[in-house]
Amino acid sequence: MAAGNPSNPAPEPQEAAAKPLDWKCFLEKIPPEATVTVMTALTSTPSGDYYTERSPIQLYCDGPECESTMWFDHIGGSASATLNSWGSAIVQYKCRHCQKRWKGFAIRFKPVSPKQAHAVKIGEYPPFGPPTPPRVISLIGPDRDLFLKGRHAENRGLGIGAFAYSLFHK
Repeated sequence: MAAGNPSNPAPEPQEAAAKPLDWKCFLEKIPPEATVTVMTALTSTPSGDYYTERSPIQLYCDGPECESTMWFDHIGGSASATLNSWGSAIVQYKCRHCQKRWKGFAIRFKPVSPKQAHAVKIGEYPPFGPPTPPRVISLIGPDRDLFLKGRHAENRGLGIGAFAYSLFHK
């Protein structure tokens, strides 16, 4: 994949941030738009390129056969970059159990050492966040769309003000 756009770099992680995460934790638990430091996320080539890890991850699969946390295997995409430059990619994973549901991540990363990188999730689909239980959906009835919109804002860390703003600015 192409290196990052130097005129529009991703922000550096906060200096006071928690200890570095592993790549698996980054994909499974970090919401989009958060820049973090990841460890052991890279494999290098003799040419000096670094590639993102392709290990299986655990995510919730909403398929009728699964409806629980399942293993997802890497099926495509790998970001590559040289030391201290940004790389971008779309990486995809598929549920190992049902082989039907998939998850895609748009990511940027910048290797800062052979075993450490700054990484940011630009987005993911299906959207980030824990599943909403079917019982909750049935209880909220006609307000389903409004509830899910608010939950999406909460999962992205946008706060209640962003949700209120989205109600009036469509």
